[in-house]
Order: sequence, then C-alpha cells, then structure tokens
Amino acid sequence: MPAKDDPQTDDDDSVDCVEDRSDARDVVDTVIDSNIPVMETEPGAVTDSHTGLPDNAGGYVWEVSDVCRLRRFLCMSNETGTYHATEEEVTREHAKAVLAMMAAGNGEQAVREIVDFSVKGRTARQMPVIFSLALCARESDVATKRAAYAAVSRVCRVPTHLFLFVELCEKLSGASSGWGRAMRRCVSDWYNGREAGRLAVAVTKYRHREGWSHGDLLRLAHVKAATPAVGGVLKYIVKGIKAVRADFESNHKEDEKYRELVEYLEAVEAVKVSKDEEFVCRNIGKFLLTREHVPTAMLRSREVWRALLVDMPLTALLRNLGRLTAVGALGAGGMLASVEARLTDAHRLRAARIHPFNMLHAAQQYGLGKGDKGRLRWSPEPRVRAALERGFRLSFASVRPTNSRILVALDVSGSMDFGSCVGCRVVRPRMAAVAMAMVTVRTEPLARLMAFSERLVEVPIATEDGLEAVCDRVRALPQGPVDVARPILHAKDNAEVVDAFIVFTDNSVSFGDIHPVQALREYRGALNPKAKLLVVAMTAFTCSIADPNDKGMLDLCGFDSGAPQLINTFLSDSF
Repeated sequence: MPAKDDPQTDDDDSVDCVEDRSDARDVVDTVIDSNIPVMETEPGAVTDSHTGLPDNAGGYVWEVSDVCRLRRFLCMSNETGTYHATEEEVTREHAKAVLAMMAAGNGEQAVREIVDFSVKGRTARQMPVIFSLALCARESDVATKRAAYAAVSRVCRVPTHLFLFVELCEKLSGASSGWGRAMRRCVSDWYNGREAGRLAVAVTKYRHREGWSHGDLLRLAHVKAATPAVGGVLKYIVKGIKAVRADFESNHKEDEKYRELVEYLEAVEAVKVSKDEEFVCRNIGKFLLTREHVPTAMLRSREVWRALLVDMPLTALLRNLGRLTAVGALGAGGMLASVEARLTDAHRLRAARIHPFNMLHAAQQYGLGKGDKGRLRWSPEPRVRAALERGFRLSFASVRPTNSRILVALDVSGSMDFGSCVGCRVVRPRMAAVAMAMVTVRTEPLARLMAFSERLVEVPIATEDGLEAVCDRVRALPQGPVDVARPILHAKDNAEVVDAFIVFTDNSVSFGDIHPVQALREYRGALNPKAKLLVVAMTAFTCSIADPNDKGMLDLCGFDSGAPQLINTFLSDSF
C-alpha cells in the first residue's frame, strides 16, 4: 500500500464532486427504510428483461443481462449464480458486470444499483458493494466518478466501511496515490455530513480498520470542519482531548453542542483508562457508551455488563448472551426478566429485522454453552433458552412475504442429522432446512411443503407445530433420492402453476432421466415462463445445478446468516 503521505494534486483523480451534496447527509446509524420505493429505470438505461427466450429443446431460458450480473455480484460476491457461505475473495475478475456497464456508458446506472442494494439491505456482505463503488470511483468517465463519490456517505455508513473504501481505492489506483480533489472532497463530506454528536460516537467506537485511522484520512484529505462542533471532533482525532478542552474554554464556552461534545469525549477518555467499576458503569449509563468504549479488563465485570445491557441493541444482545451468562450479569437485579422480555417482544424483533434463522442460530449457539472460538464457557440459563425458542416463532412476523407460489422440497435422509451447515457450524442441516421451510410456509400464503420420500409427499405444518415436532415428522418419513427435477416434473404433470421451486438438502443432489435445468425450461414453456429454481446444499462447498446464464436459477453452497436475505432477494426478483 502506498505510504500515507500528503497527496499530489496532479493524479488521475482530480475531478470535483458534484456541487449538490445532499445525498451525503446521512447519519452513522442509518435506519433502513423498508418503504423506500423501488428504483425507477432512467431513460436509456440498461433494463433486465423478464421475457423467457426459447431454447433449442422447446423450453425457456431467462436471459442474464449486465444489470442482473451486477446484482448477483452485489448479493453473492460473484456473477455465476452460486452463493458460497464461505467468504470469497473479491477481485476485478469477479466484477466484470460493473466494468461492462461502465464500458457501455452505463456507469451512473451501476452506481444507482449499488446504492439501491446497499440502502435497502439486500446484500449478504458489504465487500462486493464497497468494491463495486470503488471501481466506479476509479472510472475515467467523469459522470460515473461524480456519482460514485457522491454515494459514498450513503453506502459507507460507518467508519469501517469508509476505511475499506479508501483501502480498495488505493489498491485500484496502482502507482497513483489516488488522493485527488474528488477523493479529498468525498472524505471531507463524510465527516462534515454527520451531526457532531453522532460523529463523535462513530470515531470513538471505530478508531481504525484496514490499516487506516481517522487521523490518516483527515491528514490526506485536508478536512476543514463545517461547524465548530465538528471541528471539535476533528481536533480530538488529531490532537487529543486536552486540545479540545482548551479550544472550548477559549472560543466556544457559549456553544451548548460543543460543551456536550467535550463532556462526551472526556468521558470516553476517562473510561478507557479507568479501573473503577462504579465510575465506568455510571458513564456507560450517562453517555450511552458501548462495549467498544470499555477497556478489556473491565469486560470481565458483571456490573459493567449489566450497565451495557440496559441500552444494548437486540442484535448485540443475541451475540453477547453467552458472555452475559458467563459473567453472571443475568443473575439478579431483574436483568434476566428484562432479557426474556426483549427476546419475546414481537415489535422489537420486527423493528430490528431479526430473521427466524438468526434466532435459531443464537439459540443453538447459546445451548452449546460455549463459543465458536476462544475459551468462553457458560451454563445455559433455561429461561433464556425458552425465550429464544419463543422468539424464533415470534420473529416470523419480521419476514416480508413475496406472495410467490412456492413449492419447497425437503431432503429427509438420515444424513441430514449429521454434520453442520457450511457457514453456520452450530446448526444441523435438517434443523436449518425445516426452519426455513416453516418460515416459508407460514409467511408465504401460497407456499406448500413436500418431501423426497419414496415418492414426493406433502408435509403438513400446523400453526401450533414447533421446530422439533416438524423435524421429528420429516425424520420419520421413508427416505428417497433427492432428484431435484422431481418437484418440477410433479408440478408439470399436475398442471400446477409454481413461481419458485426450492430444494433443501445436505449434499445429496441427484437427478434421473432429465436434468433439473432442462426440466425447469420445459416447465416454463408449458406453464410459467418466469418459474425459478433454488437449490440449497447446506453441507456443500460446491454445487453446480444452476445454469449461470439463466437468472431464474440459483445454487447455495452452505447456509449462513446472509442466506435468508439472499433467498428473499432472489424470490423478489431483485436480481
């Protein structure tokens, strides 16, 4: 990586950003608005046709456009129609659709797609989104560069994302420093576009990542504060808390926002070095400090964790249930009852967008009494386990239905009870498959569930059925071969109109006289030209059923926390 020295002004990145920077006025902890309208296609933009093209065998192929390939990349880190639960390296070779759209003069449309997918939370991972934005920022076309830099604050909502964007831009710049006027303006807008209090929280919570710190960015971008309070945050980054206090005493004593800022930053600095448990707890409560603000030694304290628990977001609570139990933070003072109430509050679950699979993962991990890594151990609290199980059922309300006609087919073989899902080691394939089947059937009014038994058989799920009960029901069925084409042929033979066929298996994928791809194409020709096929092989590292040149087919290799969102995006026809 080039040295982080002051940039030259004659590099290839010297285009100014657009003058209207209102899009950059985003806050650090943006709440994703589920009611954001679907992005409209600009005149002359590349469209993604939904028309099936007939193939030589009389079936239909759903053509993959550059827009579709870009959307695949944003969601899956590749353009091939296969999602890998294990993290993939992202390079230019993986992002050919971005490059193709820019080469065709559609770079601005590519930026709009990137922003749309990021803001609406449609992506399973951040890397492909930020990598694509960095590619657009390094494009030679002036309009594309301007659009990309103007979008940085909307896509890079927290400092870790900004650091990653800067690092990727550096790598993509080659011999150039990459710190021209546009890059400097972009970074400056990121800091000045945030209210001082939120900016202070962000820079104290995420101090450095990817080899970069806030001090590096301020020095290279020559950031000048837009307001006195923001100037106080920047001064804190560069010169420390004493300089901020001195500036306040000399120049801003009447500025209430500046006064609040100084108090917050002084509390952060004091907590960093404190060994006084009571002092740390008091400041956590007063200034809403988070785990990242607390020194490591203090994170062994039961009282500190109780203080953190008071305002802990639900997603953080799910991650830290083991730690809270291990240090005894749930044992007294009404904390256990508070945790139970949060885990079973349907409104909170929905507001936090907690998917049932995330609840299942948390329940399984907590029930093990140990973490995936490290030496942390705990004795699971029965009331917490019961709350997680109840929360799993309540979180179904968090899933937005696609209103598609879906046929789910489950592998019922004994091997589904062994091994673990690639990307989620604490969940067995059968439990994950049944959980996703239950979510689909209970949230999609037109969904049905079948199983690969001696023949394809219906699996009824009653409203009162729990996860274990359904697992036992499918486990008791005689097992049969997982011929992925069978559900498609069944629907065709019975003239059933299906929008999506979903197959859940471990790794036991087979087919008989007809390949699933051809079966789907023939089904499209006969009954539904828009029919889709999704194969989820939960213990597989590779899976090659889907045709990568057909946008209506998708393979999932493994199953992690990002998979449910990906499935919803696929069914919603968002890529």
